[in-house]
Amino acid sequence: MSDAASDTPVVEFRNVTKTFNPGTARAYTALKDVSFAIVDLPHYGEFIAILGPSGCGKSTLLNLIAGFPEVYPPTSGEVLVRGSKVTGPGRDRGMIFQRYSSFPHKTVLENVLFGLELNAHEPSLKPAERAALARQWIEKVGL
Repeated sequence: MSDAASDTPVVEFRNVTKTFNPGTARAYTALKDVSFAIVDLPHYGEFIAILGPSGCGKSTLLNLIAGFPEVYPPTSGEVLVRGSKVTGPGRDRGMIFQRYSSFPHKTVLENVLFGLELNAHEPSLKPAERAALARQWIEKVGL
């Protein structure tokens, strides 16, 4: 039995090209005309791996899915997550970096709040209380 929602790919690239520094002598194309779809099959417990040598575009591909402003938007084509065009970072996506890091497009407070929202040790905390707790931690570590 098929339902329309399950037929929508989790991630889809439609003819995506990403060129950095276009129109300059330093221009280079990290992804060229990439198209693929990852279908959601949670009952199979699938894992998707993106493999390739250094510099082949793996990080660019993941950053486009995340909608990070350093690489978004693609030079051409579309990136979709669950049928919706990616227009920037979203709550429905995240990345775990190889090295612990902060989100470069967020402030210190927003980075700390992100962790508190994900962890939700105290789900009963109101947003203002979470912000106050984040400020306390920022002060404790001297940021």
